[in-house]
Amino acid sequence: MDRRLGEGVRVRIPARDVSLSLEEETQSSILNIWRAEGVDIAAAGSGQMLIKLCCPERLGDQPLLARITCKSHDRLGLRTGMQLYARIKSVGLLE
Repeated sequence: MDRRLGEGVRVRIPARDVSLSLEEETQSSILNIWRAEGVDIAAAGSGQMLIKLCCPERLGDQPLLARITCKSHDRLGLRTGMQLYARIKSVGLLE
């Protein structure tokens, strides 16, 4: 799709394509790593959790969602207010 430089686009990032880490890991195939704060955590059924993230440097006031397993939630010790790194797979970016 042809776009002009500076033209706005709307992008949807599926929650399943967002992983979380406690540190900014750069030795990975995932190149989009954003600082984030966990602002809400909720059970999402079937052993999954939905984490609502705030990434003001990248998204302003738009939230980003991450869907992770309960095991990953527990292993990372996630709680609201934590500083995290959201890792977004480029192939997950859909227009």
